[in-house]
Amino acid sequence: MAESSVKKMLRTRKRAADFKSMKHTLILTSLIMALSTPCFTLKATELSEELIQEFNVGFDKAIRPNTEFVAKAQEIVETIPLKVKPNQKRKVLIYGISWGPHRIGMLTAVETLKMIGDETGAYESVISLDLANFEPEALKQFDAVIFPNSTGDVFVRPVAKNVFKELPKDEQQKQLANAQRLANNLVEYVENGGGFLGTHGATDCNKKIP
Repeated sequence: MAESSVKKMLRTRKRAADFKSMKHTLILTSLIMALSTPCFTLKATELSEELIQEFNVGFDKAIRPNTEFVAKAQEIVETIPLKVKPNQKRKVLIYGISWGPHRIGMLTAVETLKMIGDETGAYESVISLDLANFEPEALKQFDAVIFPNSTGDVFVRPVAKNVFKELPKDEQQKQLANAQRLANNLVEYVENGGGFLGTHGATDCNKKIP
């Protein structure tokens, strides 16, 4: 067999193995996130207070991650041989924000996604609500973007629907125009090979954007 053919076969096998490992990780992620809606006793969290505060801007009821659930999920992960050896280091942006629905379990899902990446070695997590991450140059640093139940107009501030409606009309239009631009950036990023994972409510976001 020619050397080039051997190299091609080996690359194909590596990609297949890498995909299989990632597939198993995503299956586990989906199962855990499906259970992350309830909000129970809260303990310490690895998420920054700044991020938690930004997540709750405009809402009467502040939501915090259910770290008790995350700890239980971690116990599950540790019992399953899911250590991943990707062909290269992978970095993902976890962008979890919502105008209302799915808020109760979202920060728990965000922290669980980070934990799974840490425990399996599949990816490094960047948890941020900074809209600057959706500029073309910033997106290039990520192998994938994850919307864990992100709902509503996720590229406006404040994302709380009722509060956003109280802004002056010109400010609303300005923000929606910028949201369109950021959404276009994300679409272009995916078209150029970037990864995107949206779970459940992510199919219900950015409805004002064609």
